[in-house]
Amino acid sequence: MKRKVFVLPVLAILLSFAACSEDTSEYESKLPIFSNIVFDSETLYTDMDVQARAVQHSKGKLLDRTQYSWTSTIPNDSTLTWSSTTIYSKDNGDPICKFRTPSVPGSYSITFTGSYNISGQAANGSISGEIPQGTTKYEYTPIKGYVTVRKNFRVLKRP
Repeated sequence: MKRKVFVLPVLAILLSFAACSEDTSEYESKLPIFSNIVFDSETLYTDMDVQARAVQHSKGKLLDRTQYSWTSTIPNDSTLTWSSTTIYSKDNGDPICKFRTPSVPGSYSITFTGSYNISGQAANGSISGEIPQGTTKYEYTPIKGYVTVRKNFRVLKRP
């Protein structure tokens, strides 16, 4: 039986990367914790314009310049759009992208990647987890933090 790791246990492990002293916790950088990637339509059909949103379960802390990117396994996808750079402390909303589903029904995936400049304290470490129909990965270095959220989805033939 496959054992699943969900968001809250991942959050607890991420918090364990923190410095041991309570006095330094206010200077500790934390990556946002993502709970899912959701679409603006419950059912995805072929040749459909869709918005995807990477949902933050908890916001990050002491993060600065941030770069976002989105990729998909949709063949020849030139419709995927995203905002590429932001200052996280001023714009920490859920990242979104827009794309068009393929004309061929099937199983596909979409991946959100965030690269965050650390402006507080952080140690080296990484942790992986699962979201509904997908995975998450969080990586820390003393100067950068990385988040990867991947979601699998099905596209049905338009009725």
